[in-house]
Amino acid sequence: MKTVLLSLLLFVLAVAPAQGFVQGEKVFTLVQEWRARRNLPVMVVDNKLCRYSAIRAEEIKTDWSHTGFKKRVSPRLYREGNYRRLGENLAKDFSTEQGVVNGWLNSRTHRQNIEYPYTRTCVVCSSNYCVQLFGL
Repeated sequence: MKTVLLSLLLFVLAVAPAQGFVQGEKVFTLVQEWRARRNLPVMVVDNKLCRYSAIRAEEIKTDWSHTGFKKRVSPRLYREGNYRRLGENLAKDFSTEQGVVNGWLNSRTHRQNIEYPYTRTCVVCSSNYCVQLFGL
């Protein structure tokens, strides 16, 4: 019985958003709202982009760069999916979802990704590391 309860507790801790950590769903919503106010197309959540966003969110904890995206992820996504263009935004050490979005909007290259007419996206945050992948 103790093993079952412990397993259940570990499962809940693994899938429940941690207190104080940025949540990807909220970042996604804020980006969508910002785009809507500027009459940019609404993006839909793409499962392939979500899978690779989750991988990247773990990778950037030890390799803070876009290298993994450029060398591994984007070539795989181009092969596996029907994408004409891909982009990646990374964030770390922000305490709020709005802080993540503001950080991206205050960076020329990250803002360009948000403003580009991408149609598909996914945001995954792990601890206070966030990845948003974009696809067209």
